[in-house]
Amino acid sequence: MRLPRRAALFFDVSTFDTYMKSLGSAALVRVLVKCTAPFLSLSCALAPSPGISATALDPAQTTGQPAPQATAEQPEPARQEGWREGLWATWNSLRGDEYALDAHGRFLEPGERPECDSEELVRHGGQALRYGSAVYVHPAFRERLLRFEQVVTEVAEEVYGRAPTRLRHAGAFSCRSTRKRSTRLSEHALGNAIDVMGFDFGAAPRKSPPLASLPKALRRPFQVRVAKHWHQGSSAEAALHSHFLRMLAARLEDREDVFRVMIGPSQRDHHDHFHFDMSPWRYVRF
Repeated sequence: MRLPRRAALFFDVSTFDTYMKSLGSAALVRVLVKCTAPFLSLSCALAPSPGISATALDPAQTTGQPAPQATAEQPEPARQEGWREGLWATWNSLRGDEYALDAHGRFLEPGERPECDSEELVRHGGQALRYGSAVYVHPAFRERLLRFEQVVTEVAEEVYGRAPTRLRHAGAFSCRSTRKRSTRLSEHALGNAIDVMGFDFGAAPRKSPPLASLPKALRRPFQVRVAKHWHQGSSAEAALHSHFLRMLAARLEDREDVFRVMIGPSQRDHHDHFHFDMSPWRYVRF
């Protein structure tokens, strides 16, 4: 099986997982060296050749000390760190995108119920942008939400001449598996995701003149909802709301320091909201 292109690694975790399972240990070493060499300023020629043998990594030949003898069978590691997630964590760290939850185990056994630890979660009600209700998220994800709030504010000011007064969401922390894969933990279960439904705007400030292109109706309070406004409507107001949502999506997609996973109405089960999370891999489907 050929190594997928770099883009495929970020967009298709199932392909990456299948590929890694197909590798022997020596081949895995070659893949890791070849993938990380550009970030370590190394030549890919340093990767072990296809003929590498286990003795090449024998401690007795490299340190002069005998290799440790096998001991009693070790217990399986806790799910806190899965081997697949460990590879992703290493990859992200080497490319300068290290994240606290990358190595956390996300895969369940068939029939296994998810177990969630909410002790680390923090309450967040918004900073640059207030939320309709507070959410509980991992501290690392809270930092991403702060960046997201800044992007929303910037785009809204460009389109409407003012920032939203409220962000409306459908929740963040939820102890469950993913809806399509019962053997994978949802990022919501880690406090590492949020579902955004839309935004509320107040009246345009009287002290500052409204944008010349702004329809008169939008100088009063209004709401923007993904379900209603993602697809452009017939009115000037609806068209501007669609422009705002799509401009926001494009701005977020251009930024690699906000979210990695971004899903929207192009997916049937996300027709009424944006899903944002920080999975170890990148996946964008607005």
